[in-house]
Amino acid sequence: YQRRVHGEGKIILSLFRRCRMHKISVIVFGVILAFTHAANWAVLVAGSNGFWNYRHQADVAHAYQDLVKGGFNPENIITFMYDDIAGDPSNPFPGKIFNKPSNGTGRDVYAGVKIDYKGVYVTSKNFLGALTGKPAFAGAKVLKSGPEDNVFVFFSDHGGPGLICFPSDDLLAADLITALTTMHTNKMYKKFVFYLESCESGSMFDGLLKTTLGIYAVTAANKDESSWGTYCSPDDVVDNKHIGSCLGDLFSISWMEDVDVTNTHKETLEEQFHKLVARTNLSHVSRFGDLSYTSDVLADYIDGPSQKDNVESISLTSSNVSPYDAKLAMLNWRVQEVQNCRCVHPLYGDLQKVVAERDQELYERGRSSWIFSELWSRQTGSKEGMLDKSVAPRNFECLGQVRNAYRQYCGPISDYAQQFSRSIVNLCESGRTTENLVSTLLDICRL
Repeated sequence: YQRRVHGEGKIILSLFRRCRMHKISVIVFGVILAFTHAANWAVLVAGSNGFWNYRHQADVAHAYQDLVKGGFNPENIITFMYDDIAGDPSNPFPGKIFNKPSNGTGRDVYAGVKIDYKGVYVTSKNFLGALTGKPAFAGAKVLKSGPEDNVFVFFSDHGGPGLICFPSDDLLAADLITALTTMHTNKMYKKFVFYLESCESGSMFDGLLKTTLGIYAVTAANKDESSWGTYCSPDDVVDNKHIGSCLGDLFSISWMEDVDVTNTHKETLEEQFHKLVARTNLSHVSRFGDLSYTSDVLADYIDGPSQKDNVESISLTSSNVSPYDAKLAMLNWRVQEVQNCRCVHPLYGDLQKVVAERDQELYERGRSSWIFSELWSRQTGSKEGMLDKSVAPRNFECLGQVRNAYRQYCGPISDYAQQFSRSIVNLCESGRTTENLVSTLLDICRL
């Protein structure tokens, strides 16, 4: 691969001159040229912001470190991170991010990470542009992969049926599949591995990803269930300090911690998949697409550190939190910390402040529950069946427009409220018009 070949131009020219007098010269030259022009590319995406979502950026930073230390060319990695965690006032280790607990100083996965899209540039539009090689704005870094290259994509954030989230917008499954199809049509890869961490992540591919695209996709959960945050309180400790947020996601840390300790030149995609199924014990790790090359070794797509010693062994933890409850769990922990210290906490402030923050979160949770319940009951005349999971999302235009209307008329869709996206799917798939659903939302949120 390109990342392992140095001085390729001189090597090719020298070898060609040596063998040009032989009948096999053209064949040899062609083989060498194809080999040296094969490369590995990666797109790493943390789609959230906020300290309660610490784990998503920690996941992506860890993935970046593993790829680079495994010999991946940093220029071939495109990284999306909002980049508000390392410098957050609540971070007990300013400028550092950790993806797992440690009894000692731990492994700072943030150091040296090159972020290509940060802040307001972390959007679904920019992600699709990066995938398809079409810059969404001048100077935007995009894939420049070709037909002999392997591509790896890792995404970590919230999601719902038929969508994954970015800080201020969504990526619908239909739009993702369209982008992947464009990549295939334009011969932007030889093989393609996609690891996706989000709730209901299986719905992004289930019944949608054709095997003919040559993409192998692995998801943290099936189409109907939550994924899980892990290394949460009380296990969120590095060097005797609590981080105050979950450090990782269960599926994500499972594949990366496996890469940290295994021989990636021997372990196959198939073998890792079965490890992920075993360790990700709160959801059903699923896979979709082209399974014909799962006998390939991990190093063909996801290489890791060549030096495997000094990796702290971490056992399975019971400190797991649903993504819907991660923010409330963080705020409850802060209230407890301030109550225990009976002081103005250096990171969180006084008791009045942290209690007010928790109360605001409880209010927002109640408000979003009421809005979605009201939308459902006004449309159906019933309180039953709102979160029924029997219908797959296929009316993506309706789903996207209703979620955008919620943002416009009712406010941001909180992490807690993501679970109610199922009710929008059920309404859209029942034949109700988008216009009617949007109008009802406007009436509700004007109250």
